[in-house]
Amino acid sequence: MRIEVGELFDPGRRSCAASDVAFGLNGHVYVSDGYCNSRVVEYDAAGNKVRQWGGPGNGPGEFNLLHAIAVNAAGNIYVADRENGRVQWFDAIGNYLGHWYFGGRILSLSFTQSGELYIGGEPKGATPMQEGSLIKVDPQTGVMLGRVPGFAHALNVNADGDLLAGSLTEAITLYRKR
Repeated sequence: MRIEVGELFDPGRRSCAASDVAFGLNGHVYVSDGYCNSRVVEYDAAGNKVRQWGGPGNGPGEFNLLHAIAVNAAGNIYVADRENGRVQWFDAIGNYLGHWYFGGRILSLSFTQSGELYIGGEPKGATPMQEGSLIKVDPQTGVMLGRVPGFAHALNVNADGDLLAGSLTEAITLYRKR
């Protein structure tokens, strides 16, 4: 299946494209169309557009470079609102449920199979891939449970709980869970 997100704000921009994709419990596809449109676009399992939400800004449900998206075991959608330095979350139909402010830039996020939440972030103005952190967050409270230095422009967790962090190059760094 191929999904054309469309409605590009400025197709002449170098990075005017979707930044991440996540899959809902109902088989729906959630696309973070963050570089130009500051929105989440939802598609059904056949690729038909269902709805979209968001827009530019720093209020609830608004984004300043929506960079990553993930779905937790309850079906809620979590979004890395990169330049606003926060993670926002929504129910499966886009209703705003809350946010945690971390500061800096939130680049990536991923849930483990057991529901643990990890995010990749860096300070504003940081040299990319040199000053970032991988942060374990309590998914109920947003409290930081642990942090290791590392860069995760993209982040995923394998079945063993190991973190796979993508860089701005072809490199992927493996962080093994102890």
